[in-house]
Amino acid sequence: MDRVEAYSILNSELNLFSGYSLEELEIMEGEEIETEITTNEGTMYSLSFKVEKSQNRVISVKGSIHDNNSFKFELLEESLTLSR
Repeated sequence: MDRVEAYSILNSELNLFSGYSLEELEIMEGEEIETEITTNEGTMYSLSFKVEKSQNRVISVKGSIHDNNSFKFELLEESLTLSR
């Protein structure tokens, strides 16, 4: 897995959540959203996102990415925090 490429993809996809309103994100709370992306070079990445809300109305979106390589499994994680 190309870690630079993977982090770039993860951060790009994670930043898409910034376009949602807090109300929309609250509706998605607890859901796990999964998707796959294949690069031009043919590497397939699996991404997973989970929306969580704290008591003080801070919304966190936690994301992870891996390349489905069971021989050398690497999981990269990142989070995005949004609040009013």
